[in-house]
Amino acid sequence: MNLPGLHGLEVIRELREKLPATRILVLTGSTDSELPMRFVSLGVQGYVDKTKPLQYLVQAVQEVAAGGLYFAAMTKLEPGRSHLSHLTTSGPPPVKEGSDPLSERELEIARLVASGQSSKEVASELNLSVRTVEKHRANIMDKVGVRDVASLTRYCIQHGLVKL
Repeated sequence: MNLPGLHGLEVIRELREKLPATRILVLTGSTDSELPMRFVSLGVQGYVDKTKPLQYLVQAVQEVAAGGLYFAAMTKLEPGRSHLSHLTTSGPPPVKEGSDPLSERELEIARLVASGQSSKEVASELNLSVRTVEKHRANIMDKVGVRDVASLTRYCIQHGLVKL
């Protein structure tokens, strides 16, 4: 992010402006907890923390090059604090072709996950077991076609389940 002469976020903005179809994968050592949300809002397809093993970067390159999303090793926030806590909610997102629509409970859990809550926090808030929440999260991710929580969050933002 701290490039000589131009900040990394400006590079992303310029790429989006001049080459909107370009797929962007960010590799950074920055620990700014707000960066992942900024990346999502700028339309970045992937993010990997430099401190993670090389396999994360290899997976990210493969996934992004294949047209997918890959967000790994996002900075951990203090308990109870969400970098997405200012999101508002709206209607249900579309799901993969052939999948059942998300249930009301799945929508509720997706919103809470997208707001940065852990499974344990969601379980506590909804008076469910952690195992039940994990099962719902897995079903949600399968239905919308994502592999990780960061991609689910981005999906929810892009499809109107939550908005900035």
